[in-house]
Amino acid sequence: MPRRSVMELKGLVDRAYRMFQYDKMTAAAIAEVLSGEGYLVSRSGVGRAIRKKRLDMKRFDEALQSAQAIVKATEGRAPERTSARRRCSLP
Repeated sequence: MPRRSVMELKGLVDRAYRMFQYDKMTAAAIAEVLSGEGYLVSRSGVGRAIRKKRLDMKRFDEALQSAQAIVKATEGRAPERTSARRRCSLP
């Protein structure tokens, strides 16, 4: 198992991503803010955390779309339970 970053250990990934996405801050500006609050983070560490968060969100969206497609494809189909019951009935 790989070593976890300071950003992950301190729970700062979501906060950094929000600062990047909504406040339109750069990785350097985010690192400066967090360093000012006493966290030992670097610009490259913030950039890696943001990239990883984006990739995780992309994978989640793909999995969600796949699950929704499966639900939509099977929607309205009734499961065939009677045939299973007939096979398991005792004489």
